[in-house]
Amino acid sequence: MSKGNKITATMNIYEDPLIFKGISNNDETCQKKFFEAYFGIVMGVARRYFKNEDERWNVVNDTFLKVFKNIQSYQLGTNIIAWLRKYATLTALEEIKRKKISFEELTEFMASDNFHEMILPDTPLNVEDLLDLLVELPPSSRTVFNLFAIEGYKHNEIAEMLQISIGTSKWHLNHARKILQEKINTITK
Repeated sequence: MSKGNKITATMNIYEDPLIFKGISNNDETCQKKFFEAYFGIVMGVARRYFKNEDERWNVVNDTFLKVFKNIQSYQLGTNIIAWLRKYATLTALEEIKRKKISFEELTEFMASDNFHEMILPDTPLNVEDLLDLLVELPPSSRTVFNLFAIEGYKHNEIAEMLQISIGTSKWHLNHARKILQEKINTITK
């Protein structure tokens, strides 16, 4: 983006095609504005998957590098937040696979025998408290919980993404919910 082009103050950054054109042209000013505008969204996703700050930053940086490289795939006027979250989620999953966080394969019998749908109770805890509890979950269960409960994926989709059985996905979700419910019960007593 040349210095003569100015972003109008009345437009949101996601509505301004000049930002996207600048990012496509590797304009650092446009990239910086975009990064600053959406950092919180991407870091929020990373925080749900990783306890370690360095791992979170790896996900944030890798996500924005991918977004900048593939900015032309974004359709102006569509939900930029959902688009960014998808990139961040996929990047977090790549980081998990890179680190080889293991998913114990359970038989369908064991998974279905131990699986009971539970809904987390209404809680007086704020979002920060819940995020702090979420990152304390075992990595495999935390990942499945994030994908199912927060990102909205179905068990068959999670199983395919993580290369685990549907039963194992269900078991990890149940395991995460039990741990979270126990922690919430302990805190709110």
